[in-house]
Amino acid sequence: MRESIEVVTKATATDIVSVAEMKTYLRIESSDDDTIIGTFIDSAVDAVQQYLRRTLITSTYRLTLDAIPRRSSEEWWDGMREGAVTELTGGDDYIILPMGPLLTVTSMTTYGTDNSGTVFAASNYFVDTAGDRLCLDYGAVWPTSLRDQAAIEIEYTAGYGASKTAVPGSIIQAVMKVAAKMYEDRGCDCMAELRNMETLSQYRRMDSLQNGY
Repeated sequence: MRESIEVVTKATATDIVSVAEMKTYLRIESSDDDTIIGTFIDSAVDAVQQYLRRTLITSTYRLTLDAIPRRSSEEWWDGMREGAVTELTGGDDYIILPMGPLLTVTSMTTYGTDNSGTVFAASNYFVDTAGDRLCLDYGAVWPTSLRDQAAIEIEYTAGYGASKTAVPGSIIQAVMKVAAKMYEDRGCDCMAELRNMETLSQYRRMDSLQNGY
């Protein structure tokens, strides 16, 4: 099953660490390298978000799935058995949304075999922000007769908050350290730098999404 995530809107990297803040950190007074410092900040933010698998400042995403994820490997046998309706209809009763912390789900749209789109009513699900999940309500069922590819689109917002004041200080510090390393060593391995920062381990999302986000 194919899955893809698209960034619809996002904050600029300098909303997290400004060029002026980075220059102070680097003890640089000249403006000669302002442009490249801004580029390094942008790359550092991307690296930190990729490593943590989290969004720093509120952004909007669109997750596209071929089908409702199914994680259960247990097979049904002949006869009768009591179980959740989602086990019969296919798919689990929740969908994990990548790049949390999850804030809100804007919409879920499904596409039928005739390629027509239908908004899945919000009354059919609830948002579990602690678990970064869209969860099916009790008694509700997922839509059926969907096309085989790109059948589901979920638009949602995620991030620690609307400004850098909501982002944990250890993460801001990590962005600055990585950007500084890029400035000093143009061939540095960002991920190696991040793996060596023990203070980040508490923020890193370790669970796996459907196919490895």
